This record gives sequence, structure tokens and C-alpha cells, in this order.
Amino acid sequence: MGVKSLVAPRIRHDPNSQIKRKKRVKLGTPLTFKQFSQPHLQRSGM
Repeated sequence: MGVKSLVAPRIRHDPNSQIKRKKRVKLGTPLTFKQFSQPHLQRSGM
């Protein structure tokens, strides 16, 4: 839980992170989105 609280605000405050996310979503590739979502969930779980 401690890691999640540290990662969440960091991504929200990181404009670069949001831009990269939007670009990946714009590409419309489910594989890219899944790959990006899976490691993020694993980090939150840990």
C-alpha cells in the first residue's frame, strides 16, 4: 500500500507520464496497453 500511495501521486504530477500514456492509447494497440497495465498492477500489489 505504501508503494501505491507513492506511485499514484507521482504519475498524476508527471506530465510526461500522462503524455506517454495518451500516446500509447492513441495508437490503439491493446497489447501495449496490457503490457503497460500489467507491470503497473504488479508494482501496486507489491
